[in-house]
Amino acid sequence: MDNIYNVVIGIIALLGFAFFYNLFKNIGKVKKEVEVAVEKVNPVVKVEDEDKFDDEELIAVITASIAASLGVSVPEINIKSIRRIPQRTPIWAQAGRQELIYRKLQ
Repeated sequence: MDNIYNVVIGIIALLGFAFFYNLFKNIGKVKKEVEVAVEKVNPVVKVEDEDKFDDEELIAVITASIAASLGVSVPEINIKSIRRIPQRTPIWAQAGRQELIYRKLQ
């Protein structure tokens, strides 16, 4: 009879600990609020590149992704320039990274 009593008390204690853990687990966590100032202006997209890169679809995708990350609509942002950054990583390193990514996806 003592063994059953000890098991019941142990289960009740574990449930109590789990309850209080779930109740107090968020104490001490600070929520940070971020404010983003967005000016409403006419959308202007200007592309600068040595090869006179003019791909309107790519510009639209970049503009839409910036608007989505800021949480605003496309007409509310103003993109002044889009420039390509030269790739400094050797092609063999890029191929190795892609191979690792493809292995993880399978």
